[in-house]
Amino acid sequence: MIDILSFNEEYMPAFQLVFGRTLICQNLDSAIEIAKREGFDCITLDGSKDCQSTRMAISSLRSELGTELSSQLALDDQIEINKMNKMIQDASSESKHVLSQRTAVGYNLKLMSVQAKEKEMREKIEVVAKELDKISSKYKLIVKRKEECVSKIQKLGALPSEAYESNQNQNQRQLFAALEECNSQLKQYTHVNKKALDQFVDFTSQREHLLNRKEDVDKSYQVINFSTILAITDLINSLNIRKFDAINYTFLQVSEHFTEIFKQLVPQGNAILVMKKGSDVFDNTQVFIVVSFSGNSADMRDMHQLSGGQKSLVALTFIFAIQKCDPAPFYLFDEIDQALDPQHRKAVSGSSEFMLFSEMIEKLSENAQFITTTFRPEFIENSDKIYGVSFRNKVEF
Repeated sequence: MIDILSFNEEYMPAFQLVFGRTLICQNLDSAIEIAKREGFDCITLDGSKDCQSTRMAISSLRSELGTELSSQLALDDQIEINKMNKMIQDASSESKHVLSQRTAVGYNLKLMSVQAKEKEMREKIEVVAKELDKISSKYKLIVKRKEECVSKIQKLGALPSEAYESNQNQNQRQLFAALEECNSQLKQYTHVNKKALDQFVDFTSQREHLLNRKEDVDKSYQVINFSTILAITDLINSLNIRKFDAINYTFLQVSEHFTEIFKQLVPQGNAILVMKKGSDVFDNTQVFIVVSFSGNSADMRDMHQLSGGQKSLVALTFIFAIQKCDPAPFYLFDEIDQALDPQHRKAVSGSSEFMLFSEMIEKLSENAQFITTTFRPEFIENSDKIYGVSFRNKVEF
């Protein structure tokens, strides 16, 4: 049949699919026989003429058949048919919904695939960026080392012509060997004082300064006459004598008050200040403290032989002796009774039968103020004002 049809060649595959197995027969009987025997689709030349009348007859029969079937169907069957039609519609809607979901899932899968590829590419970009940073850091380090080498070369200055001529014919290996030999020789001088040059410059400047001063002094001696030198020497000697007299007078006063106050605190004891003079009165003079708590002269001991409480008592006595000679505005004592034994603590605090320490402080407080910290009750009983400090929740009150 394709051979007698006229159509464009580009539609050949479609016509072969539709009419490829269709034959044209002369009559209906031969068409039926060939169709049964060969399996081809057959049409007759008269078929086209009778086609329209046949279609009208079939439509009329279907209408009559539908009317008869509708009239013959029972009510229950009609309801069942309606249900089936409804189910068909629902199934069609569900099919469309599933199809739309399938399409959406396909899009989501594609989107996830694209996102996964994007993530992979970002990770690769990060890796490449890190490698690039490393390379950049290495490059900067190399550039810095290059600049340092160039700076060192510039500091070395131009190569002498003699060195250039002597090393001109040597290759790189020979030059490196010579460099290693020089470095090994330099290692022998690793312990050299690197500040020697700076010290030499400093000492040289000091030497020049001292020489200049010596010249100035020599010139001044040439100007000053002998009588002036004698007058200056006499004045210096007079000042030294007056200074020694003042020191000796102060020592005698402090020594007297020291012995007196110690006697008041320890009635059965004795304490004195001893001055030992050397060849040079002002440079080699020493003062020692010698005490006895029993009153026996054979039991006199210096500070190194006393206990902690005895040292505290002697130190307080010395402070009070100085205070009588040259009073200070105020005195701050931090737990001075901590090292005292109970007997001396009572003596210092004013709880003994001899002179009370509180009375001594009261007498000395006419020209000074005494502030002391203590954990003992003896000082608190004889104080004018008391300020307590407590520690609570890591805060002092």
